[in-house]
Amino acid sequence: MDWIHSLQIDRLGAFAQGHVREISYAMATSFVVVVSGPVNGFFARLAGKWHFLLRTLFYVVVFTVGYASLAYWSERILRQFLADQKPVPLIVLTAGAFLGFGIWTGQRKNMK
Repeated sequence: MDWIHSLQIDRLGAFAQGHVREISYAMATSFVVVVSGPVNGFFARLAGKWHFLLRTLFYVVVFTVGYASLAYWSERILRQFLADQKPVPLIVLTAGAFLGFGIWTGQRKNMK
């Protein structure tokens, strides 16, 4: 474990523990952005033949309530989970999550 001290990962993890709220918020919003492509495709197939006004109302409700609720609840769950982690696992989980989001986004090609 000498490499942890030499790279000062433990100090970075201790610093990150003070910013768990911001980290969990960034993870939750990244998750919502990555998931929004397939969800929008599903909703487009579901509401594609509806009347324009009904379809517009549906999308307004989904975007204002649905995505906001998903971000809010996933942020709370992530914050509770990350707050319980020790400094080094917190850094590993955070880096792994954002790396995973990047790989997932690159494979799905829903971001341009």
